[in-house]
Amino acid sequence: MNALENYIREVLRNITASPKERQHIEADLRAHIQDALDNGTALQDVLGRMGSTLDVAEEFMSQIPMDYAGFWRRMAA
Repeated sequence: MNALENYIREVLRNITASPKERQHIEADLRAHIQDALDNGTALQDVLGRMGSTLDVAEEFMSQIPMDYAGFWRRMAA
């Protein structure tokens, strides 16, 4: 596995979201990185500027609205 795939895998590992949200996040992350690569920036520079995988995951998670279960749904669980 190359550095790009490792980075994306680690970001997604730190995200708690539905499969649909995870696919959307992965697509956004890949597009963002690809744009930078297309502009001639080296992969290591792109990943370095993005920061740690945990920081990137936290940023994506902050944009996902949380839908808390109501009392009865929690009670049934």
